[in-house]
Amino acid sequence: MIRKVIIITSDKNGCGQTLFSLLLASKIKQKGYKTALVETSMTPYLPYYMGYNTAQPLDIVPGGILPPMSQFAYPYLSPLLFMNQNNRPVFWEKEDVVKFIKKMIINTNWGDVDILLLDMPLCQLEMIKVLKVFFSDKLSQSLLLIDSKTKESEQAKTYLHYMKESTTLLKVIQSPLRTKSKNTDKKIVLPFIDEVWDEKTTVSQIPSLLIDSYEDPLEEVAKVCLSIF
Repeated sequence: MIRKVIIITSDKNGCGQTLFSLLLASKIKQKGYKTALVETSMTPYLPYYMGYNTAQPLDIVPGGILPPMSQFAYPYLSPLLFMNQNNRPVFWEKEDVVKFIKKMIINTNWGDVDILLLDMPLCQLEMIKVLKVFFSDKLSQSLLLIDSKTKESEQAKTYLHYMKESTTLLKVIQSPLRTKSKNTDKKIVLPFIDEVWDEKTTVSQIPSLLIDSYEDPLEEVAKVCLSIF
């Protein structure tokens, strides 16, 4: 049973949305609520943060797909776990994406979940109306990450207006300003990554290394999310 669903999205790519989503799920779980996370992007990345071997098949139990557990001890799903692992472009029709996401959620044995977080890229925001019908009254809230450098842009204002029109916008979070990398050849796109990044750091280590840097915004946003109960 899933009690509440909250969408997390952003006004542009590269805001650290997926990283923030997985850490927020961890913070909500720490507060004693049963939490789960679903990445809906069809260019997914979440399992790499989780250290999951994407070549390993998902477990199937009588109640459906058994979602893998994150290093923070909550279940999660991503389209990457169902995809052929060969690196090749795949083009999805919008209707097919919606069907896939619905089936991914329906066919999973979630158990008892207080809050399901949907990590949704901006290119999928048109799906919100469909998903609201699908989830019924369970989905009506959202969180929006705004890039600090472009928070006054027309694009940011447009997405802010859209999210307010289509959902109850619980919180607007400014993505932290990126610091300059010492290695100018390396394109850094994740907030705060410069604080922990070195050549020995693996992708799956990044969430645990950054969780302290996110402590204040995570605490504030988690309280807002839990206020819906």
